Amino acid sequence: MLGLSTAFEDFEYNNEGNTRQLIEKGALVGETKRILEQNGASELPYSIDFPVALDYFIENSREFYTLKDARSICMSNPNFSHLSDEVQEETVSHIMRNLEGLGRSSYTFTVNLMRGTPYWVMFDSKMRVLEQWFAHEDKETVITLLDKHIGKGV
Repeated sequence: MLGLSTAFEDFEYNNEGNTRQLIEKGALVGETKRILEQNGASELPYSIDFPVALDYFIENSREFYTLKDARSICMSNPNFSHLSDEVQEETVSHIMRNLEGLGRSSYTFTVNLMRGTPYWVMFDSKMRVLEQWFAHEDKETVITLLDKHIGKGV
């Protein structure tokens, strides 16, 4: 298990210091704090006992995103490879313009089309994505997904 501290909102709170406070003390900030306080929690109701990395935060996306990123996003659409070369290039150009216009963004969150948090990605030892989903899943569902891939070299 590896956690990724990223953002699609509250960029001003998503930094190394607040991530460290969350991991070490369960301290909450921003929208997460507001929502959990509405539900009666003043701190994270569980501990984070796995490694957590901090996503790249980009202030000026025009200088950061590449055509490779735009193509990767396009390839996430299973029908993309069936489009004509001309339409594929137009689509890549459109995605690139959108990426360049983002302003402040989280790199991993954006190029992987994550829809929110929590977002889960299960991958094998060769870094191939096996499963991905948005939102919480119950323990039994996650175990079923793990069991599905155990025989495939996970």
